[in-house]
Amino acid sequence: MQRRSAQQSIKQLADLPTAQGGLTRLAVDRVRGAGIRLAPLLSGVGLTRQQIDDPDHRINVRSQIAFLEAAARALHDDFLGFNLAENFDCRDLGLLYYVMASSDTLGAALKRAARFSRITNEALVLQYRDGREPTLRLTYSGIPRHVDQHQIEFCIVAMVRVSRILCGRRFFPKHVSMIHVRSKSVSKFARCLGTNIEFGRLRC
Repeated sequence: MQRRSAQQSIKQLADLPTAQGGLTRLAVDRVRGAGIRLAPLLSGVGLTRQQIDDPDHRINVRSQIAFLEAAARALHDDFLGFNLAENFDCRDLGLLYYVMASSDTLGAALKRAARFSRITNEALVLQYRDGREPTLRLTYSGIPRHVDQHQIEFCIVAMVRVSRILCGRRFFPKHVSMIHVRSKSVSKFARCLGTNIEFGRLRC
């Protein structure tokens, strides 16, 4: 019994960090809608159909990142995270959306997002710095940042969209920077994030 308990504990630690998996399920819907075989993509990153079909089952963040990459290749969509963020219902963020929506100001909403974001995704560290030019910084804990592209792009676009909904106006961030490199079609991001955006650099 002790050996089995120890093995279970090791497996639980290996599954950390986890996410609610909403982003994985959005990508799954896109794959299914395109008529692409889902099973090989799931098994290739250690996920099962049962896990995906259970909305209460949390997903290993590494598996989520790997699935987004596999789905992007299968869909021939190098902007999968961005495209999913532009079209999803922001209320699907669940608790995170509603604690933000219950705030009196955008600053208060972003502070609450920083506090509660890890309920949605344990790997995501969201830091809000108030001031004359408020700053929102997204970093990762427990996984290397360089392995991801689609999840972080989804998160940034989703936060901008939620902020616009709460404010009731379409504003653009003064500056956006991401550490991963993009060599082409960067202009695609301009319509959502504005023209002052950098890839391959993270400004503090």
